Amino acid sequence: MNLEWEIEELACLACGKSEEETDNIINSACVDDMLYEKYEVSFDQYFAIVKDLIKFTSITETALLKTKCQGFINGNEFIVKQEIK
Repeated sequence: MNLEWEIEELACLACGKSEEETDNIINSACVDDMLYEKYEVSFDQYFAIVKDLIKFTSITETALLKTKCQGFINGNEFIVKQEIK
């Protein structure tokens, strides 16, 4: 997955959307409208906020590759992650 898709998924989850609703919203390019309705920000603004906040998330080691990452997690899965070098 690419970073834009991951942040769109995070936006949908933050707005309380289900997995099915999330796929529909992303595929129909309605993320910008949803974010404006909820937070009065554009996707570009939300993207910048997520990129700035990711450094404040906990550092985790991935199970398979043992790489250190940080990011936004839902349950046991990363939604948006960044590898720490």
